[in-house]
Amino acid sequence: MKQECCDARVTAVRGVVICKGRVQGVGFRPFVLRVAANLGLKGTFENLADGSVRITIEGPVSAVREFFSTLRERKPEIVDYEFFDAKIAGPAKGLGDLRIAVSEDKAGVPTTPVIPDVGVCKECARDFYWGDSRYRGYTFVNCAVCGPRFTILFNVPYHRQYTVNIAFPLCDLCSLEFHDIKNRRFWAEGTLCRNCGPQYWLVEPRGEVLEADDPIAVAAKLIMEGAIIAVKGIGGFHLVCRSTDDEVVRKLRARKRRPRKPFAVVAPSVAAVRTFAEASIDELRALTSWRRPIVLLRKRQPFPLSELVAPGLDRIGVMLPYAPVHLALFEHISDPALIATSGNPPQHPILSDNLKALRALRGLADYLLVHDREIVTPCDDSVLRADRCRTALIRRSRGFVPEAIPVSVKSTGIAIGVGAEEENAAAVVRGEYAYPTQFIGDCDTAEAVSYLEFSIERMIDLLGVQKVDVVACDKHPQFPSRKVAERLSEQYSASLVAIQHHHAHAATLLAESGIREAVVVVVDGFGYGEDGAAWGGEVLTLTSYRSYNRTGHLAYFPLPGGDAAARHPGRIAAALLWMLGGAERVLNEVGSRARNLLPGGEKELHLVLRMLEVEMECVPCSSCGRLLDAVSAFLDICSLRSYRGEPAIRLEAVAGSYRPEPMSIPVACKEGKRIIDTAALFDQVVSMVQRFSRGIIAASVLWNLGRVFAEVACEVAAEQQVKHVGLSGGVAYNGIFYAAWRKTVKRLGYRPIEHKHTPPGDGGIAVGQAIAALATVFSDE
Repeated sequence: MKQECCDARVTAVRGVVICKGRVQGVGFRPFVLRVAANLGLKGTFENLADGSVRITIEGPVSAVREFFSTLRERKPEIVDYEFFDAKIAGPAKGLGDLRIAVSEDKAGVPTTPVIPDVGVCKECARDFYWGDSRYRGYTFVNCAVCGPRFTILFNVPYHRQYTVNIAFPLCDLCSLEFHDIKNRRFWAEGTLCRNCGPQYWLVEPRGEVLEADDPIAVAAKLIMEGAIIAVKGIGGFHLVCRSTDDEVVRKLRARKRRPRKPFAVVAPSVAAVRTFAEASIDELRALTSWRRPIVLLRKRQPFPLSELVAPGLDRIGVMLPYAPVHLALFEHISDPALIATSGNPPQHPILSDNLKALRALRGLADYLLVHDREIVTPCDDSVLRADRCRTALIRRSRGFVPEAIPVSVKSTGIAIGVGAEEENAAAVVRGEYAYPTQFIGDCDTAEAVSYLEFSIERMIDLLGVQKVDVVACDKHPQFPSRKVAERLSEQYSASLVAIQHHHAHAATLLAESGIREAVVVVVDGFGYGEDGAAWGGEVLTLTSYRSYNRTGHLAYFPLPGGDAAARHPGRIAAALLWMLGGAERVLNEVGSRARNLLPGGEKELHLVLRMLEVEMECVPCSSCGRLLDAVSAFLDICSLRSYRGEPAIRLEAVAGSYRPEPMSIPVACKEGKRIIDTAALFDQVVSMVQRFSRGIIAASVLWNLGRVFAEVACEVAAEQQVKHVGLSGGVAYNGIFYAAWRKTVKRLGYRPIEHKHTPPGDGGIAVGQAIAALATVFSDE
């Protein structure tokens, strides 16, 4: 930040401010002009095409300096300066009254996208509850600071004529507010009221509109009676129902074909959240932020909601109202929270179109609460976990996208990363910024692949990108996203580069951390290895983005049946026991409870043993996630995976706050790599069963695995003379593993680095793909 002086003898001066960052579409203009008006200054405010803002003002030197100070120190919460330069540029030249200059808004040639959707602000919530007749109870109330941006925009910059709000011409009263410099809705592109804006109505699945003076109140009454309502919000549809009624939750699970995967809930207030969940200061800060993500909170006991909302888990995903329709529903709801889960059929992306929702949600929703404002870009909710001195993004979507992430890349090229397969998101990297797309989900259906392609093209359009140099994908030859990469490569005549899965994880972490070399622990469920094995417990050394060295990993163990072993981790437990003592050891340890361990009982167990003996369909695996799944199955915590990560997530839930016992995990050196003895670890798990509870064993495994990975990484860092040790991959979400890793790294004198702006899981992998691919094609990484 910079401020220049001026000769005190000059009575009136010209001041110029150039600032960049989160300054467009966030109510910054009204704030600036009100400050200037209060100080008696004259001047102009201009949005520039590169995303920055130029402010030119004139007046007394003391007023101009106070103006600079106020902009720096008392800006709105959502405003964030990446660059701020304020200077006195000489004597005043006779500027006229305060005005907003015509922006450099050359449609189709922007260099930065718009701000993410912003949750309803406190002032608009007050208007909703206590405002005048135009805003009281209006489900689209917003102002210059809050409301949708990304989801309603079809071109940039964020001006009303480039949004779907152009379909709703301002009424006279809204127009007065829009042009009144003293009004909160001065130059608010989303200004709407019940006289000129969109409206809600309630629809039966057959498409018939229910006549109702207050469709929101009727919908809420139906919810309280046990109905499941598809509610169209800002970024798409939610399926909404009661969270306190077992029968209702059971009905939703049956319709969604989702036996145990947890549902998120929306609560009307922090006070309501406190009745069923515990929240730390950091968790509350995330929960109440303008981004309004879903935050994973510990359940309060006794738990007043249905246990079927998040079965077998100690945490529940919670969000506060971010759209006025949530406020409207809770005016008629007595429960402390409502389930609000993505409104889509199984294995499909979120729905946003009224007609498509009517067809797709028939049989899922009893009624649909829809509105007549188009959603240009669907966008699912973001999810994060804030605990143990860190905030980890699980899903980066609404409230974050399309915000840029600074990365330490100096390439002149532009790259697209298409991501992997599960929990996916893509990314565009240009200059020193990465632009991840919204959450896509699992890319294993035609609909999901189409949504991935749409989201990539949408981001390219918002960025005004005309030429793409590199398209990056995962090295797995059968991922559907690879086909997307091939089509994009052909479309843009761009180089196609396949990046190893865990290399991409590590590259994302380094790039967002602003460093070029580190030893990174990458622990997850699966990534296609260079040798064809299923990797997932890796220690990688990077001295550039271009390449990596695999300097350590978990010892290989077999996955009998490949994907079948991932679904039924009792197979992996049997394989680890087989490594310790063959069929006899397997039968001695689990033969009597084969029915609990495997769906096919003894018959399936003998099939697994036969597969192991003849090495049939036994993929070698070094996955930390699969190892934790095996421990979960062996301890009778979870032997059937119904959603990604379930056995390991439930293992952590059982571990709770138990104190871990020490475990000795051998590490051997082989061909320049440190190999962590997987079977020896599992042998200790077996021996602990007679002496300790499942909770203590679970805590011990998670803590000691985190510790040993950190120790191995620090040993490699010492050899390579590297200062930083990182952590990435889906297992990094595990609080016990993470705490052990971080404590050990710091104890050994190294600098821990972790994801702050991207998800550690596969939702962040596309950034690393694009950056590693750029480094491969261009030499100026």
